[in-house]
Amino acid sequence: MVESAVENPSDSVTAFVVDHASSRDPSEGESGKQSGERFYCIPVVRLRLDESGDRQLKETEGVTCLSESFIQQRYGADPLRLREFRFTGNAMGDTIRPGDRVLVEIGEEGSLVDGEVYLLRTPTGVLIRRTNLQGNGIVLVADNPSVPAQEVSKEEWEEKYQSLGCILEVTQLL
Repeated sequence: MVESAVENPSDSVTAFVVDHASSRDPSEGESGKQSGERFYCIPVVRLRLDESGDRQLKETEGVTCLSESFIQQRYGADPLRLREFRFTGNAMGDTIRPGDRVLVEIGEEGSLVDGEVYLLRTPTGVLIRRTNLQGNGIVLVADNPSVPAQEVSKEEWEEKYQSLGCILEVTQLL
């Protein structure tokens, strides 16, 4: 087995390729093609906003390694934009519980999708909320019924809110 690693210096995702020399067809001889699968190590990060409101991603502990084919088949996402976050609040009820990890495609700029769950920068901090698109506004919904929904006009959204990324998957701790 041969491993090679490539790290993107502007990003904290590491990619490596694993070639299984023993899986080659012996009839191909030494000139046969080696098939390798590219894996990406997705870091667990903490999001902090600095004094100017810019987001700072700081790696904490651990990584999750996923194959490129798995990422494409399951999420259709750019592996270099994936990050895992540990959730600490209770606003999302049983959907996302304190201590769960959420896989986020960071920097997913574009229009919000009704009913999807996003990592959001708001005037009160960074939140995870489900979005309900309604007429001239957006309703940010917490799945915990004791947390009130928040209505935001499109104008207010454009001035004070930002989607930091879409939640692709939740890993619940047992």
